[in-house]
Amino acid sequence: MSSFIVESKAENTSKKYFYGFKRWKTFINEHNMSELPANPVHVALYLTYLIDKHCSPSVIDSAVYSIKWAHELNGFNDPTNNSVLRYDELSSLKCKDITVFDDYLEIHISRSKTDQYRQGNKILISKGSTLACPLKMYNRYIKLASLDEKSDLFVFRPIFRSKGIAKLIHKNKKMSYTSAKENIVKRIRIVAPNLNLGLHSLRSGGATAAAQSDVNERCIKRHGRWKSDTSKDGYIDDTFEKRMSVSQTLGL
Repeated sequence: MSSFIVESKAENTSKKYFYGFKRWKTFINEHNMSELPANPVHVALYLTYLIDKHCSPSVIDSAVYSIKWAHELNGFNDPTNNSVLRYDELSSLKCKDITVFDDYLEIHISRSKTDQYRQGNKILISKGSTLACPLKMYNRYIKLASLDEKSDLFVFRPIFRSKGIAKLIHKNKKMSYTSAKENIVKRIRIVAPNLNLGLHSLRSGGATAAAQSDVNERCIKRHGRWKSDTSKDGYIDDTFEKRMSVSQTLGL
């Protein structure tokens, strides 16, 4: 099977993937982590590292395909196979915008820069099977933050401490980009201390990984609210299952 996969690619392509994988191996081994099978989170951090180095799209594509190729070659699950919200969309979410179902979250985006589809104002986030499951994390957040799911309050607000207990401020004010970046990046730096990260980098890394999966391209564009290359896509309706598949490829 391995030889069949190798021979299915042009010789130059196989060489390109081989050296692309070697660069990934060097990077991840320097952090004392395994290159094969790779942890999807580590791959996302690697792509973010390349983005922050201002590597060209072709270099990033090559990195994704190289890692994908090596895993297929060795019979491992593909770690490059994500929900991608712009920060302004995420920070503007109100409690009433998120509906919790047994197997998924439905997120209503009231305003988006590029709403190109008839139903592009809703995103479906599938339930996962790990500790990083978005549904579990959101339910936990609701409980800890004592949120009223039907309220008009912002989901993510600044925090204050009272008697040693952290709480969301009572004023209906969304969290700033700077505060969000500081909190998220501080935790990512625990495992990747030298990365120059921004929230846009995280979105870019997610988009790159999702683009390499088998998810319908139109579903990905809807999920991320990117502009369509063809106007006809705006008149094509995707099934519930296809829209769910976008976040299911994360393997959370």
